[in-house]
Amino acid sequence: GRLILPERFRFLCCLQTLLEVLQSAQLPPVVKTAKKPKALRQYEPSFHTVTVGRSQRGISAEQQEEQKLLHKYKQEMKGALRELRRDRAFLANVKIKERTQSDEQRMKKVREILGSAATQQGELRSLKRKK
Repeated sequence: GRLILPERFRFLCCLQTLLEVLQSAQLPPVVKTAKKPKALRQYEPSFHTVTVGRSQRGISAEQQEEQKLLHKYKQEMKGALRELRRDRAFLANVKIKERTQSDEQRMKKVREILGSAATQQGELRSLKRKK
């Protein structure tokens, strides 16, 4: 809408002072942000197997690698079986909860039906007494 004259004058004065402040302010120049430097290429480190204590001198490197892989396979298998057991237990709990909920709903309906039947029986008896 339209502003009343004193309010409009006050608004224009505020706007003019704001423009003067912005024009006189020393703002830093606009500069592009610097890009991250590229990472230097590094060489692959060489690893040497060092055995301390229980050394496996009689076993070749291939057999050692095979044993490591077999051990890792067994660990993964145990972990997978553990996960399956947890999942099975979780699903069993979900089924039990669903069954108890359906049982509760069924019992609630049965109670309602029995209650309505009892009230009808009471009404019938009261009608017989009146006759």
